[in-house]
Amino acid sequence: MGSIEQDDSSQDVALIGMFEHIGVRNFPTYFGTVRRVLKPGGLFLNHGISSETGWQRSPLTRFMNRYIFPDGELAIRYSGEVTYRLWRLYLAGCAFYFDEGSIGLYQVLGRPPASVTTRTTATG
Repeated sequence: MGSIEQDDSSQDVALIGMFEHIGVRNFPTYFGTVRRVLKPGGLFLNHGISSETGWQRSPLTRFMNRYIFPDGELAIRYSGEVTYRLWRLYLAGCAFYFDEGSIGLYQVLGRPPASVTTRTTATG
């Protein structure tokens, strides 16, 4: 994931098409970074492709994780005919599964509370 400086902050944050490429293990960093840079009252738009199965392990997800998004990242460091053909296959599969309805585009718009307080209760 890209670097965001500690003092960077934004009124609003929109992440388009990134969510599905970072890998589940990076979710805490992804959402933690959004929370850190989002100013109070700011909006967060998360836009991504997901599966009705929640990306459970399957032949399809194993293919995608090995050849298209190795280690949860885009395979841009590879080039050549093989990568080109794999991406054509991947995009054709995406078109098929979108038509079929088993993957979809999801958008979530949220706003954190203006202030978060912690309440403690004394017990006696």
